[in-house]
Amino acid sequence: MADAAAAARVPHLVYASVAGVERGGGGRAFASKRAIEEHIRRIDIPATILRPASFMENYADPAFGVQTGTLATPFAPDIPEQLIALDDIGAFVALAFTDPVRYLGRAGGRAVAIAGDALRPGRTAEALSRATGREIRYVHVPVDAVRTQSADGADVAGFLNGHGGYGVDIAAARALHPGLMNFETWLSGQGRDKLAKLFAGGNRPG
Repeated sequence: MADAAAAARVPHLVYASVAGVERGGGGRAFASKRAIEEHIRRIDIPATILRPASFMENYADPAFGVQTGTLATPFAPDIPEQLIALDDIGAFVALAFTDPVRYLGRAGGRAVAIAGDALRPGRTAEALSRATGREIRYVHVPVDAVRTQSADGADVAGFLNGHGGYGVDIAAARALHPGLMNFETWLSGQGRDKLAKLFAGGNRPG
């Protein structure tokens, strides 16, 4: 896609990578994002690289299993998981296209890490419980247990636990987009509707 954009002389490419990718590590999931970032810089196309943290919408995905009453995650109890709503990623894309002088930066483009909130897993479970009116317990899943199901997932979890999370400067992100949602705001709006549908769909993930 970047090569096609360069060949067509596209004046501005916006690419969604992942927060923390610049620190190395994170296994194949992060390595692929890092390789694309490097390629965009190498071909020197005008670009903005957005680096979002975890999606708030993940918690309304049946695969996460919140509808079972348990938030099972490899995030360590003392590590805040930084979160962003998908709508806010879209808002940053719009901002980048609207203000290319700010978001293109110098040669190779500008990278912007984005997140709207940071919650330790126990607090996330409490927020989900309040929003759904159901008890949702936090259960820490060891990274080694995750590895038996997904090596990529385990690599990402291990990396984030070892580095204190994604490392997004949320205040800086909010300065660029003052309407950036925190988790409670998302839960009080579209998140509540998504979670209601999740629980209405049954108790089993998948």
